[in-house]
Amino acid sequence: MALHDLAELAPLSESGEYRTAVLSDFRVSYSLAEFGGIVRITRRSIINDDLQAFTRVSEQLGSAAAQRQSTTVWSVITGASRPSTPEIP
Repeated sequence: MALHDLAELAPLSESGEYRTAVLSDFRVSYSLAEFGGIVRITRRSIINDDLQAFTRVSEQLGSAAAQRQSTTVWSVITGASRPSTPEIP
């Protein structure tokens, strides 16, 4: 829960008496989701990796994870709908 909508402050009376301000709250719900994938690597493909493709694959997976996190966080901040989840075959 979080506090929301602080009531307007009322002017003080001649005697300097403060009026009671009313606070409301709202409930936020969320759930965690897991994302990922598997890259199959064989011994032979590692031996034949002259162009260091597997090094680039790990960098690309890291970039994809960072992009997913950024998209999710910004959708919460801006109040946009949840980001779409691509189907993984």
